Amino acid sequence: MSGRAMLDAMVAGERTPRTLADLAKGKLVKKKPALIEALTGQFEDHHARLLRVLQSTVDHLTAQIDELDRLIARMLEEITTPPGSTSTGDEAAAVSARTLAEKLDAVPGIGLATAWIIPAEIGADMSRFPTLERVMSWAKLCPRTIQSVRSEEHLGAGRAG
Repeated sequence: MSGRAMLDAMVAGERTPRTLADLAKGKLVKKKPALIEALTGQFEDHHARLLRVLQSTVDHLTAQIDELDRLIARMLEEITTPPGSTSTGDEAAAVSARTLAEKLDAVPGIGLATAWIIPAEIGADMSRFPTLERVMSWAKLCPRTIQSVRSEEHLGAGRAG
C-alpha cells in the first residue's frame, strides 16, 4: 500500500523525497530516513510515463486474476459431492467443492490456490477412491521410492567418501 501510494504520487508529479516518504504506512513509518534516502535521485517525466504504463499493466492483470478467482469460486460452488459421500455425519447432505476447498485451505502446507485445484482435479466425489492413500497417490502427493533414492543420491553426491 505504501509503495503504490508513493509510485502513484511520483507518476502524478511529486518528486520531493520527504513528501513521498510521508506516504509510508504501517511498519514503513519507522523507516522514513531510509525511504527519504532511497527516494532521492533522478526520476524524470519519462520515468513517470513508463511507470504509468507498467502500473496500468499490473492493474489490468490484477483485475483479470480477480475475475478468474470469482469464476473459480462460482464453479466450485456449483460442484457438489453426491449425498452420502462425505463423513460429515449427515449422510443425506451434499457438500460444495468450495466448502471442501475451505477445509483443505485450513491444512498446513495447503494454500487457497492448491485447495481450489484439488477438488477441481479430483472432483468432489471421493467415493471413487477406496482409500485415502489412493487419493494421495493419484494426486501425486506421496513420494515414490525412486524419488527417495534420487534424493539420497543427490545429497550424497557432494560428500567425500
